[in-house]
Amino acid sequence: MIFKKLISYLNQRQEKANNRLIEERVLLGSDRKRVLYFLTFKELHENVEASMNQLKALLQRKGKLIINGNLKLPMITKLMLLSKRHDRHFTIVVNDGYRLSMLQDIEKKEHLAVIFEEEPSE
Repeated sequence: MIFKKLISYLNQRQEKANNRLIEERVLLGSDRKRVLYFLTFKELHENVEASMNQLKALLQRKGKLIINGNLKLPMITKLMLLSKRHDRHFTIVVNDGYRLSMLQDIEKKEHLAVIFEEEPSE
């Protein structure tokens, strides 16, 4: 299910882009095979409480949280604390922050805000 949603998201972003998108950059450096869950800025801000509850449930599994560094500082702090409470690693990725900061209503954008990446099974 998540794989189909992820492919659909990537295709949608590519259709809206003027140039060819690099998948790794869109996924904040993550490999699509390891992405278990993701939220866009819009999804995260539509219902913060439900998003946090979903992330809490996911953090019971082994994995790490990848946080878009272009989120507002209070949201980054919430996500970092959530990750630390569950003793999970997190990474904050900032790429092209200047362009994103120039956008109006960033909370309504389709850029990825958070990714939960599952650890590979051994």
